[in-house]
Amino acid sequence: MAAGPQGVADWLLVLVAVVVVVLVAVYAVRMLISPREKDPEHIKRRVLRDEATASPARSAATASVDAVAGEAAANESHVIVWLDDASEPLLRYRPPVRFELDTSRLEDGQHRLRIEAYDSTGQRGVRTVPFVVRNGPGIAINGISDNDVLEGKIDVLVNSYGGAAEAHWEPSRAETPAPVPTWAWVLFIVVVAFGVFYGVRLWNPPPEFAATPTYGSLALGSMTLSDLASAAAPGAGASQASSGAAPASESAAGAAGAAGGDAALGASVYANNCAACHQASGKGLPGVFPPLAGNAVVLDKDPATHIEIVLHGLQGKAIDGTKYDSPMPAWAGQLDDAQIAAVINHERSSWGNHAPAVTAQDVAKLRAAKK
Repeated sequence: MAAGPQGVADWLLVLVAVVVVVLVAVYAVRMLISPREKDPEHIKRRVLRDEATASPARSAATASVDAVAGEAAANESHVIVWLDDASEPLLRYRPPVRFELDTSRLEDGQHRLRIEAYDSTGQRGVRTVPFVVRNGPGIAINGISDNDVLEGKIDVLVNSYGGAAEAHWEPSRAETPAPVPTWAWVLFIVVVAFGVFYGVRLWNPPPEFAATPTYGSLALGSMTLSDLASAAAPGAGASQASSGAAPASESAAGAAGAAGGDAALGASVYANNCAACHQASGKGLPGVFPPLAGNAVVLDKDPATHIEIVLHGLQGKAIDGTKYDSPMPAWAGQLDDAQIAAVINHERSSWGNHAPAVTAQDVAKLRAAKK
């Protein structure tokens, strides 16, 4: 069955609500278990670090040179490496040079390397490389942020975890508890309220969806015989009035019969087999499936053509100047006489249609004539 605009909008709202709930849940979990660090690799380095012992060397760097080691002569190409504002360089070698910088001897914070390169003519090139050292424990703070404006008493939670020199680091110490943000609670309440509203609104399906395969069983299960009788009585009364010859007792008996099991059976058969094409409203789909509401065949006092179409199918018929190429399947092999009579009566007494009812015997007679 094709979904109407209202149904599509409802499903889109449900999809948006689900996405929002998932995002809020992910954010809440991250706020509860993850420290607020700008560098996500910081904790990873803590876990993967195999050795974290301080170097006993007095210098912050040790060097091993691929080329010939030794202090370069004044007329040769050479490289001088400086650390921060030290008065003495870390090293001076002929290029290329490879060295190991031991940051465990440096304080956490901003540092910089300055490399001076000289060629054989004495021309100098300079490059500065800023970097950040963070070997100490990570620090997480909850309750106060950068540049906050504070007043009164503030609850502040501070947690630290995993220094580089710590031999046994426990990841659980990085789980700094933090409250769920107020906006997340508000959004959660809005989503839950929408879900409750949507469920209550569709607990009893609206009339346009009541006879669809999705809601048909629910709608029929909640209807009483009196409801079915009141729904079927106008069609039965109109059919008897159009014939003009049926006695009053037969009219009352016909209405009572249509209002019983036949009405429920007809609505169920239509919902399960016909509504997908002709729609629950009986208006069909323009240019694809013909409407049943106001259809001349459905309103014809002689139901023979209506019965034959349901039994044996139809394709390519023009209705009100519109040709419908979509085939109408034959239901003779899938539905018995009582089911076909019930669904035809449902179509002839719904959506403003008022046409004489048919019986299972009428269907059986036309079925046998085709054999």
